[in-house]
Amino acid sequence: MNILTIDIDYISNNYYELLTTLHGFREMPDHTRNKYYWERMLQDSGVIERYLEPNLHNLRFINKIFYRALFMGCDNVVFGYHHDGILYHIPENLNSKIFLVNIDHHHDLARTTNGEYEAFKLGFYSEYNWLLKLENDLDCYHWFKNKNSGSFRGSLPYAYKECHKDDQEIVEGVMDIDGWDLIYVCLSPHHTPPKQWHYFWLMKEAYEHFVNKPAKLETDHYEKDQTHFDTEINE
Repeated sequence: MNILTIDIDYISNNYYELLTTLHGFREMPDHTRNKYYWERMLQDSGVIERYLEPNLHNLRFINKIFYRALFMGCDNVVFGYHHDGILYHIPENLNSKIFLVNIDHHHDLARTTNGEYEAFKLGFYSEYNWLLKLENDLDCYHWFKNKNSGSFRGSLPYAYKECHKDDQEIVEGVMDIDGWDLIYVCLSPHHTPPKQWHYFWLMKEAYEHFVNKPAKLETDHYEKDQTHFDTEINE
């Protein structure tokens, strides 16, 4: 199964550069961020406006990959608010392993502070650890990251590669994939400044004009199955 997923926060790397100097704003957990978080960011931080501007080179890159994937063939395209919502659109008991390409500022293997699998403590899947649900089904995972993204330092039971949009050979290989089984475009409003949400809706509306029908929209977080974490519970 070939899956392409694009997180709009990939165009927000200027904002993440800012966060390295505004440590206090990191104290607000990601899942509690809302319009008040962004208002506070603007009003109280003295933020330079340019940090909330999108990276236009990254914007061109995601559009190039997205429309090429449509051209190569895919009739299963979903636009989602949250990245863990993709799990509703990947069938259980797959007949084949997954080849996954994720264009994203984060690797989504688990949010880390001191260790890669710290997210197990949450007991549920989320925007930043949803890939743990798929680890037994994955054959290969290509993560297109930003230069100021983090890196995954743990071991994984499948092939894993960190890539950049300048890795021409890898990009050409992705562009040549004939037939995607799922394309999932993610807004990630907790991580993407509101000024950049516009580009998510532009992609959705452009797709609807392209196929002449309404796009699938996934607004929910994934809460379907927590059994992956049962082995961590000592009774």
